[in-house]
Formats: sequence, C-alpha cells, structure tokens
Amino acid sequence: MVAERLVNIIILGAPASGKKSFIRRYCQGVFTDLYDPITGTSGDRRLANIPGIPTIINLERIPSTFIQYAPEARRIAAEADALILLDDGSSHESQEELWRMRLQVLALHLGETAPSTTVVAGKADGAESAGIAWEQGIGEGRELAVQLGAKFGVASALWGMESRMRWRSWRQAFWRDEGLRKRC
Repeated sequence: MVAERLVNIIILGAPASGKKSFIRRYCQGVFTDLYDPITGTSGDRRLANIPGIPTIINLERIPSTFIQYAPEARRIAAEADALILLDDGSSHESQEELWRMRLQVLALHLGETAPSTTVVAGKADGAESAGIAWEQGIGEGRELAVQLGAKFGVASALWGMESRMRWRSWRQAFWRDEGLRKRC
C-alpha cells in the first residue's frame, strides 16, 4: 500500500543520556497505538492507517544545539507538521533552553502558521530522587507550556500514565486539525 500523506513530527530538546531510542519508540507508540499499523517501523518512520488514510509518520529528533542557526530553524519551521519540545527536567537551564529554542530561534520563522506544538516536561520523572512532589512537576510543566505558547501542554513525567493520556488528547486534536486542513 502506498502512503497518501506524510506527517513530520519534530522533537526538539537536548538528548537525555541513554534514553534517546526509548523516547523515539515512546513517541511512535503514542502517536500510532490507536491506529492500525500497515507495516512495521523503519528507523524513524512508520506507515500507519490514520483514520483510513495511509500515512507515513516521520519522527525527527534534533538536539537543541543543532538549531542555533537560521537555516536549520527555517527548515524546521517549514517542514514540521507538529513540534514537540522536550524538557528533560534536569535543571532550570533546560527550561531556559526550551524558551530560547521556541521564542528566539523558531519564532522568527514560524509566522502565523505555527505547527501544533506540545511540551513534554519530565520534571516529575525523578520526583522521588530529587525530593520534588509529583504535583509540583505537573505545575511546572503547565507553566512551561503556557510560557512557550504551546497549543497543547504535556504536564507530567514523560514515562508516566498521565502524560500518555495528555499525549493522546494532543494527538487526537492534531489529527482532527490535520483532517480539517486536508478537506479545505
């Protein structure tokens, strides 16, 4: 079966040590787990039937240091159907880096047609070891999403059940918006 549509989902953020492939697999699972796969994954691509339209989902993971220059920022803004801003939650500096990526680098090129954007704030992922309450991690994630002007905010640990539910609601809204755009 030949794909009728290509969706580019670009994940921005510093690579979390040892978790890069896990994050990629997680994102692929979240975006396609409710849809019938037509074939298996091939690298960062997956062919899925969404909803009834054969679609290639292309995930691209870009460390924040790669988008410091205008050509790369322009390419991301032009090619992304959705942006995921990944906060590893390790420090205040990682939140500042997301702010810089979204507002100082990408904002110049996004214009009025900014792609759907979500923020994954993993602050609560290490809540026990860091002595941070789960609720505080959720609050910080919400605040970060608002600050960055994200259309959708994921406000919990990347690997927690609540974040999976939030991803699903964001994903459903994204596909609904995509469907409306394709019909117009």
